[in-house]
Amino acid sequence: MNLPPADLQRLLAEESFVRALASSLLADEADDVVQEVYLRALEQRPEPVRAPRSWLARLVHNLATDQRRRRQRRFRREQAVATSAMVPSSAELLMAEERRRELVVAVDALPESLRTVVLLRWFEGLPPRRIARDLGLQVATVWSRLHQALVALRQHLDAAHDGERRAWLLPLVPFAVSPRALPWQETAGTAATVLPVATGMLIMTTKTKALGVVAALLVVASVWSLLSPVTSVPVPEGLRTGAEPVVGSLPEANLTVDVQRTGALADVGSGAVPATATIGDLEVKVSYVDAPTTAAAVIVVALAVGSDFRMDSLHAVTDADGVARFTGLAPGVFRILTPAHAGRAAKAEVVAGHVAKAELLLQRGYRLNGVVVDAAGVAVGGAIIEMVAMGERSAGPEQVAIAASDGTFTLRQARLLQLVGARAAGHSASQLHFIQAEEGTEHQLRIELPTTGGSVEGVVVDDGGKPLVGAVVLVGDGRTEAIRATRQGAPPLPAQVRTDAEGRFLAVGVPAGAQMVQARAGDRAPWLGSVEVLPGATTSVRVILSAGVRCRGMVRNEAGEPQAGVEVRVGKPGDFVQMETRTAADGWFVLHGLPADEVEIVANQDEIGRATSRVHGRAGEEVTCELVLSAGLVLRGRAVDGAGVPLRDVRVSCRATGVAWEAWAVADQEGRFVVTQCPPGRLLTVEASLPDYSLWQRADVDPSAGVLAVQLAADTAPPARIVGRLLRADGTGAVGVEVEVHRLRPHHSRDVKISDAGGRFVLEVPAASWNLRVLTADHPEIRREGRVLTPGETWDVGTLQLVRGGTLVVQHPPKPELDYLVVAEDGSFVSGLSTPLPPLRSPLLAPGHYRLLARAPEVSAIAMPFTIRPDAETTLEVRPAPGVHQAVEFVVPTGIERPTWLAYMVRRQGEVVMIGSSNGSGGALTAEMWLAPGSYELVTREREPVTTVPFRVLEQPGPRLCIELR
Repeated sequence: MNLPPADLQRLLAEESFVRALASSLLADEADDVVQEVYLRALEQRPEPVRAPRSWLARLVHNLATDQRRRRQRRFRREQAVATSAMVPSSAELLMAEERRRELVVAVDALPESLRTVVLLRWFEGLPPRRIARDLGLQVATVWSRLHQALVALRQHLDAAHDGERRAWLLPLVPFAVSPRALPWQETAGTAATVLPVATGMLIMTTKTKALGVVAALLVVASVWSLLSPVTSVPVPEGLRTGAEPVVGSLPEANLTVDVQRTGALADVGSGAVPATATIGDLEVKVSYVDAPTTAAAVIVVALAVGSDFRMDSLHAVTDADGVARFTGLAPGVFRILTPAHAGRAAKAEVVAGHVAKAELLLQRGYRLNGVVVDAAGVAVGGAIIEMVAMGERSAGPEQVAIAASDGTFTLRQARLLQLVGARAAGHSASQLHFIQAEEGTEHQLRIELPTTGGSVEGVVVDDGGKPLVGAVVLVGDGRTEAIRATRQGAPPLPAQVRTDAEGRFLAVGVPAGAQMVQARAGDRAPWLGSVEVLPGATTSVRVILSAGVRCRGMVRNEAGEPQAGVEVRVGKPGDFVQMETRTAADGWFVLHGLPADEVEIVANQDEIGRATSRVHGRAGEEVTCELVLSAGLVLRGRAVDGAGVPLRDVRVSCRATGVAWEAWAVADQEGRFVVTQCPPGRLLTVEASLPDYSLWQRADVDPSAGVLAVQLAADTAPPARIVGRLLRADGTGAVGVEVEVHRLRPHHSRDVKISDAGGRFVLEVPAASWNLRVLTADHPEIRREGRVLTPGETWDVGTLQLVRGGTLVVQHPPKPELDYLVVAEDGSFVSGLSTPLPPLRSPLLAPGHYRLLARAPEVSAIAMPFTIRPDAETTLEVRPAPGVHQAVEFVVPTGIERPTWLAYMVRRQGEVVMIGSSNGSGGALTAEMWLAPGSYELVTREREPVTTVPFRVLEQPGPRLCIELR
């Protein structure tokens, strides 16, 4: 079942409406009393009844008192055996949110006459007399319609839950008890309100229940004089949809129990399997490794191998038994995972006419407890929790939970590395919080929703006006994958949603101002537009997707043979209009929904090569192309040990002389490796490494000379040792802190976690050049730069001590975009400043004196000294000014090997104002800089001997500065 359309989403955003209606339903749950009142009134009524209301009131009071006592006794019995804290689980909170959504959907399905009075009464808050006046009805008619609506809603919800009223009644309690829903902990301890849902009980005060019963008895009293049996109001036709309920924690249409009918699905209408089956189903059982093991209300994503990762990903949610179901799937192999949780992905093959089964075990994660608040610190209930997994391609942000009415949410066995944010109606989306946790730990997260934002609603149709189901709509600027992030997090996500069965969508948490809107759907061409979003308002947009271009192509190797499993794509990683697929067994591929414009199609497969082709088609047209993979100049080799036995996992690194080109490969189980696209006419320096083997090196390798034989000898030389002592800031041994050492060429690292109470550590490493680093979250980084170690040598780094650090905060204009570096006073690199969130913040820096360097084209190089003090922030304000362009060329004398790049430093009056490197690649070694007028000197770095050249910058750009290297 698709989620409510945009107008219903607005109702969902109105907590007061849902609260008022839920309260009435709960009050009518005094229904138990009312039904018994009817029964006794019909069986025991005195003849005659002079004061029916007084008699009814006494009867109701007695019945309500009896019922309250029974429930209190029952609660005390359950409370006596209860062992768990009275805090609902994530699944229970999600269920409460789902019941809220179900209620709104049910209201929408009421007949017009009943729906109108329901909305006027509980959405507009009008009293029955005002409703009667506005609609030109009798007050009794309004009361009658309200009663019919409540009865119809209860009967519909009862039917949807197999007659189990508690299944929908109890989860609605939090929405009905308070204008600002109390925190669950408070609710659990407030006897005067409601006991927690987790107890399975609903206990109100006598006053609260009496009010509900009186409201229900108004109907009884109105028909008392007739004394006729009460006839049940039939469920309106609009509610007899047979549709499955929307699952609780999932606010967007791409997260419903019924998977979206996208490219990976057969177009089968109702989903029924035909006599000759062409589709199959998939059931995924999801379990936690810890108790309770049933993983209910967990999002599961399935993606057919070779399909478009953004458009064709399918979402389902596990039921109470931990089972997620996908129906109507085209046969094929599907990859299955849970985006919010740790655990291995699974694969399943769907066969036509059968139900494929798979299992996912959620483990090796941590527990994330969070709360969402606004800028004033007030809880934001119903906020959507979004997550982006780092280091993994995804279809975009996954909506993994809904905050409870007190703003809290919980994820069990969450991924250890992720970005988490939130959005809600009436707010802008939050920043993304970077979380890197350890397995089995518990993490607390506070997400703050910033200034007032708006919403964008709309409908997506084809050029014939037909609604498009499952279209992906992106509102706002920024990426939804390949996100630039640091430990300080990342900028807010744009809103990504899918359209429902009517082609409608609603995106919340959108910043005010002009916002970009993009849309894609199936074989339709992408759409790009913009809207003006107003604070606290909803902007409407109509998206018309025209027919796209379909490209059918073949991928071959250089021998003309069709190639299977080759990745074919359009667009770059992170682009919204990025499409990809893989070639079939016969080498053919199909890309649909391309824009009616010239696009570049790229095919790539390791070891075989790469190919590109540009195609152009008109809307609705099919074009063809052929891609021939070319590996260019290829280096092939084989790695073996001293006895000629193949070695797998050998890392082979290659560099070319005279050009800035590097590549690497890893040997397979037969020891074979392939390095493609080697630069022609260049000899290669090749290094091969494997732990416990000596480094293999050769500097004159010709890729065209045939298969390169690489023979690695076992490393029998005594290892080198790196020893030292690491103390905390208070002087105690830094037990539990890791010390890392790194070898750059070939890359290799080792680490040790200190266990000695005195902080002593020992690392045994192969003879090579090593760097040492200590990096913790709460202290500045400690570094010891490279030291070349010989076999058996010991490098004693002495006593290292963690210190309390401070932070540099940089206030800077949004334009131009500057590159920032923190350097020591001598110009040695300390840290970059690539924080994606304003203001810029450095990592923790050790106390001392530093310089902030900033540069950008056409901006005068900036150098600002600053001092860091323990536990303090140092703030700098950057004010860019225009600079004068100065070009530099480094000339290499005859007889000296030409370097592939060159590092340099620019000083003014002895102070460092810029550090950089040449940008030559195969041609001249050059540099571009912008400086203020004045006298400078340029000093080469990281190369012996050092070259120092003075120069002067005038008011206007001067000739190129040529510097001959020594």
